[in-house]
Amino acid sequence: MDLRLRFLGALFLLPLLIGRVAFAAALPQDVPQDAWYVEAFGAFEAEGVIDGDEPFRPGESATRAEFIELITRTGLMHDEYDSPPEEPYFTDVPADTPYFWNFQIAALGNWVRGAGNCLGEKLCFAYPTSPINRAEAAALIVRAFILVADGAAPHFDDVPPGSWYEDVIQVAADNCVLQGDNRDDGLQTVRPEAFMNRAEMIVIVERARQFHRYGMDCGDIVKPTNEDTDPLRPPRHPEDETPEPRAFELPSTETPTGVPLMRFDMSAHKVKDIVLTGLTFEAAQGSLFNATKYALWVDHDRDGVVERPLEKNQGAKGATVTFQNFFGGGYIITSDTVTFEVRAVISGAPVSDTLQLRVTTNGIEAEELDGRALSGIRKDGICLGRCQINQQTTPAEVITILPQGNLFVSESTTGIRPRLLLGGSTTDPILRLTFRAGEEDIDVTELRISSSGSLATSIDRLELVKSGASTSFAEVTVSACGSSDLLTANPADSSPIQTFCASLPTGTLRVPEDQRTDILVRARMKSDAVGAVSAEKIQLWLTGQAVSENVTGSGSVKARGVSSSKRIVANDGDSSAEGELFLGRDSAGPNADIIGTLHTTTLSMITAVENGSSDGENSPIVTGTHAIGALRFYAASNANTQDGTNTVVIEDLLFTVSATNVTLDSSSFAIYNTIDHTVTDGCTAIDSSGTPLTGNITGSFLVSCTGLDATAVTTDIASGGSIVLTLKGTIVNPQVSGSVSSFLQLSLQNFTSPSSSFGVNGSHIHYLDQDGGGEEDVYWIDLPGSEVRSTQYRL
Repeated sequence: MDLRLRFLGALFLLPLLIGRVAFAAALPQDVPQDAWYVEAFGAFEAEGVIDGDEPFRPGESATRAEFIELITRTGLMHDEYDSPPEEPYFTDVPADTPYFWNFQIAALGNWVRGAGNCLGEKLCFAYPTSPINRAEAAALIVRAFILVADGAAPHFDDVPPGSWYEDVIQVAADNCVLQGDNRDDGLQTVRPEAFMNRAEMIVIVERARQFHRYGMDCGDIVKPTNEDTDPLRPPRHPEDETPEPRAFELPSTETPTGVPLMRFDMSAHKVKDIVLTGLTFEAAQGSLFNATKYALWVDHDRDGVVERPLEKNQGAKGATVTFQNFFGGGYIITSDTVTFEVRAVISGAPVSDTLQLRVTTNGIEAEELDGRALSGIRKDGICLGRCQINQQTTPAEVITILPQGNLFVSESTTGIRPRLLLGGSTTDPILRLTFRAGEEDIDVTELRISSSGSLATSIDRLELVKSGASTSFAEVTVSACGSSDLLTANPADSSPIQTFCASLPTGTLRVPEDQRTDILVRARMKSDAVGAVSAEKIQLWLTGQAVSENVTGSGSVKARGVSSSKRIVANDGDSSAEGELFLGRDSAGPNADIIGTLHTTTLSMITAVENGSSDGENSPIVTGTHAIGALRFYAASNANTQDGTNTVVIEDLLFTVSATNVTLDSSSFAIYNTIDHTVTDGCTAIDSSGTPLTGNITGSFLVSCTGLDATAVTTDIASGGSIVLTLKGTIVNPQVSGSVSSFLQLSLQNFTSPSSSFGVNGSHIHYLDQDGGGEEDVYWIDLPGSEVRSTQYRL
């Protein structure tokens, strides 16, 4: 089970399982027996969340780390949860901090998102040691405990309308978490921007896990008039008895499916509620057989969105479709207007191209709360006989049944450059797909992405991110493929492949009609402790094979039209777009494979190279042996600790030296690490063909420093560290011609393209990805630029 779902479930269920906890026998000296927060303190101490033998410091400001630790420890008191990811979500919460586990869990639950909602970005700060104010605490509580608002609590006078915390303060108040200050002037205040102390912290967390409601457990409490609140259909009563209204049990909320055909409102007289027990519809235009699986939905919480099904999967019987088996037996209508909606799935073979619904004559069935049936319908002010139901008719929308839509899936024209994929990290995008819909909006329901060149054993899962967003909206995993019919070999060369699958709920990836939607695919990499290896080739691709629109089949993409509610059929290979799924192209025609960029895994890597010289720009050129340039190399932080943490070791470098109007001794070059300039190793000056140079040299030439791992010069870079390597040489003549300016500069070139060799015709850097178990050769750095320059000297 997904760790995030288990965590949220645990938070919700915990108060129901443990009830109230007894107080500890003794309290710390700084917690008085009659302290206003002593009940919460006793509960947490009894559970082992708080150490009662240590000072509690109730008046000190609570830090963000203390607050998050309290919530996660309260919700995760058993050991059945999986370990959190080893790669830190937050830059300022590394793995060796005592609260690392708590922040990882909070990030998985998406209730701690970092400054500026930076969660998922390379640099993301959570500021764990900073004090937390009351508004921030309310926001975290609302997210962690999944609290919802009902607007029952009064608005606080010191919460400005439109402020970022207005909504979360209201939710916290509705759930009795924040109850305001007792003021003599009658104002209702909550001090949202004031720092929360530790006593307040434990009280609001204890309140939150009780799931109380304003008006029932705090504030102006209103006792219910009837304690029996679990009926289905209202029972019948004697004529002289007036029963109290009873609550109606509803199914859980769902995302409506099908095409909306008709929406209408209902309300009862303000004096007496009624129970709706049946509705019957007919076709005003077209045929009811143009659709199947008719369903009746209700906007029960009256927020403008229908979310609860009263009855589903009804079919047309003759000229009508009827709903008479509501969940619970009936639906109570009060004086508050409530909205209903009829939805259906458009038939695969409609008998006409239009459909319009209307309520049939006497098509509304209702009864009073005591079970007595209401009779007669006054329609648009006209009544025949005795009428107890009023119906004002507004014609439903005429639905035009269009041809099924087309979906085009291709690799984006915005290219993805080759990347080094660091074990234990979440990568930058490694594939970019473009989706385009025609004729109607289209929901992508299945996505299957394969790996070519290897089984991609270093990838834990893929994440889908919409262009411009920082967080993923779906994950693509091997386990999600289940027993699906999948390709097991690459059709091109029969090599074995690995496939990652995702089933996407309705609306998750909706491609608007006549718009292009770019989706980025990034990889969440395993660490070497769970299977990642260095130098594994990763190339993602989508097969272009045309498959049936059925759920089964090994196709890479499956989709459904939003308006038509029909699955998009396979491409027939001709030049016409006839409601088909086109792969590997943006226009009608035969499918093609979508083949992404080739990437390589690594367990350590260089992430940046910059000028490492301490000399100022345009420093003078001086005769003698001097540093002529220095470069600083940075290594990525990595969590690959099997056989010791992986380290970058620079083995070979090929510098470019540009000497204008300056001569140098070709035999004088040497490299050293700036931490000890006395330890050097000799380097060789060569020309562009690799031939060694002799004597005094000038112009542009190369200096080769090789075999550095075997020398006394330190060239290894620890995880997250950096080193500065300096090249020195002897300047024979700083200004050959007195009438011309002299320039001298060192640079590193030709190192950002994937390569398998070092030298004048290959990469200008070679380093080792090394740990106690061995090493892998790496011949390039994953950077967008192609040259890094050191300080320029001039005369």
